[in-house]
Amino acid sequence: MKEFGKNSQVSVELYRDPEIYDRYIAIYVRQYSYDDDIMDRIDRICNEYEKYIADTGGWMIITTDFKPPADRI
Repeated sequence: MKEFGKNSQVSVELYRDPEIYDRYIAIYVRQYSYDDDIMDRIDRICNEYEKYIADTGGWMIITTDFKPPADRI
């Protein structure tokens, strides 16, 4: 995602809820150093693309877990 620059990592993962049978796509934005406006920027992206997926089945979330990017292999 161009919004966050080349020093960010975008990770697409399947989240599985351990308490109930629920799963959804989670897109995590990870950075070495987080800006104060990270959640505002994520919200802007969600608002921009929400209209394209509103009528589809299932769930998807774009968020951060405030972890640093994983080392690349």
